[in-house]
Amino acid sequence: MIQTKRFWGILVLLWAILIALLLAFTEPWAENEPDDRSAVKKIIADLPSYQAQIQQWDVTAAVYLVPKEEPEDWLGKRYCWAKISQPVLTLTNENGGTWCFYTGFDQYVEEKIVEDDENGEKTVTLVIKKRQIEKPPRWENTEKDPESSRYYDVEVSVIVKPGEESWSDQSWYHTYYSSSNFTECKYYFGDAWVDMDKKNRNNDQHIKKWYTDQEMLEAYRRGLELGELLRQLSLEE
Repeated sequence: MIQTKRFWGILVLLWAILIALLLAFTEPWAENEPDDRSAVKKIIADLPSYQAQIQQWDVTAAVYLVPKEEPEDWLGKRYCWAKISQPVLTLTNENGGTWCFYTGFDQYVEEKIVEDDENGEKTVTLVIKKRQIEKPPRWENTEKDPESSRYYDVEVSVIVKPGEESWSDQSWYHTYYSSSNFTECKYYFGDAWVDMDKKNRNNDQHIKKWYTDQEMLEAYRRGLELGELLRQLSLEE
């Protein structure tokens, strides 16, 4: 009887430890939520009260509800892929460029229509997103080793979709850049038989056909600025 009680006592203790560990890993925002995520949640909860101030930054705020099924729009794809279920705050300028905020500034998406003399009208979509969605963005890329994958902290995609009159399929080009300059880049996560250096060069050339290093850097830095403005706004009473 004593051994049985001891056994159940140990079992209960182990179960309590297991539950504590699960809560620590599955509820990362419970008590130590990053300031960037707390700020976003606070503004989403009372967006009408903040809208007038946000519009002074030449953007309009909205709440993006992440669908359960993968959407067609590129803005929502990354949140579905990351299994994010909570709302995302978006800030859109007059040209349609949209900055997205989950844990601080997370992603920038813009779309433009271009004319091609050979193939007619095309829709070109730019997506700039930080690689680690759960971590706040960094003003400075602190990784100094270009050989490290952490040095390339931003993924950039350009999707070129031909017009309805074209027989071509859409093309998707993407690689990974250092957010310090959007010049240095490296391709990862390819199959073993893929020449990743060659794939990186090709994708970089296709991306730079539509957007320069400076244009991408400015869009990214503007997202960091807006994120800081949101954080400061959330602290106002």
